[in-house]
Amino acid sequence: MRIVVIIPNRFENRGQLKSFVYLNYNDSIFDETVIVARMKDMKGIRYFRCNKINDKFYLYPLPYYVGIKEFLIKLPIILSVLIYLVLFNFRNSCFLIRGTDISGILVSVMLKFRNLSYGFQVIGDPELVYTEQNLNVKLARYLRKFFTIGQKYLAKNAKSIAYVTKQHLQRKYPPSLKAKVYSFSGVYLPDNFYVDHPRRFDKKRDAYKLLFVGSLEQKYKGLHILLRALKICIKSGLKIKLIVLGDGKYSNEYKNLADYLRISDYVEFKGFIWERNILIRYLDESDLFVLPSLTEGLPSALIEAMARAVPCIATNVGGIPELLDIDYLVEPNNEGALANLIIKCLLNPYILNEMSQKSLSKSIEYRLENMNRKKNYFLKALKEACKN
Repeated sequence: MRIVVIIPNRFENRGQLKSFVYLNYNDSIFDETVIVARMKDMKGIRYFRCNKINDKFYLYPLPYYVGIKEFLIKLPIILSVLIYLVLFNFRNSCFLIRGTDISGILVSVMLKFRNLSYGFQVIGDPELVYTEQNLNVKLARYLRKFFTIGQKYLAKNAKSIAYVTKQHLQRKYPPSLKAKVYSFSGVYLPDNFYVDHPRRFDKKRDAYKLLFVGSLEQKYKGLHILLRALKICIKSGLKIKLIVLGDGKYSNEYKNLADYLRISDYVEFKGFIWERNILIRYLDESDLFVLPSLTEGLPSALIEAMARAVPCIATNVGGIPELLDIDYLVEPNNEGALANLIIKCLLNPYILNEMSQKSLSKSIEYRLENMNRKKNYFLKALKEACKN
């Protein structure tokens, strides 16, 4: 049987698509996997057909767009592609909607019209993502309402559903009483990603390294809060440097903020890191991983840092409290509390040792073997639902 996966991701080229497919859908549950997603580089790729990626994987491309204006311009072709996909092209396939975007919502309505089942992966909270602060658009509150209602609809009508959290998103976006419900993270860490032992901090150091990893495409990762907190740490006399791994349309705005705060000498923007070995090096060189997000599902970057036994602090949002103790959490949008926690942790080797041990112990739950087993249960249940 074939599975058709509708995802909100945008891909620049085939290479990015192949990496995504390998990490997320490299299983033997289905005979073929068709990814429906936006593709920018259309060389050798055509609309209204499956474009072969390898022996098992295909791309069914959607027009590439960023933002509301481009979406409205390309809406006629998007609708045409999706209608052909659901109503004519894949009559005997299994459908999986990953995340909540306009394409997934439209497909779910079409499937409902055909009385067909689908599976749904809940990977975030649109009510907290689509805010004016994050998006910088006047229509943010309408988008927030639309996608929040859309995610509730998707969750309520899915035959098989998977959440990245254990409790948080389940309470807010409840499934149908008849649905098969699963919980697993989208992070799949192989054994060689893990360190063998927690770190050992014996004494205070002359200087410290903070690490932030996250997309700069939206503002909900909270880097602006961390930069302001860093300013407070520096004024307190702490010798500290922040390494930023990530890229996106707000990169220059964050660099300008660092200039405005006069902390540019204490911040290094490294861009997005694709190579896992380089990411591991940055993780291993850091003293503290900081994730000041305004909203989250279950952040993969945080779990990766924990697997390297890096002491971690973050905000008390989404599924993060399922990963970190309350002592290592602050409320979002509070640079003063964040700065105080950074200083408290870095200047106390005992706390850092305890954080490192807890990070590594908790991250074991997210080993590749454990996550793949749970994911396969979900996909098998979805396959059975599609047969009935």
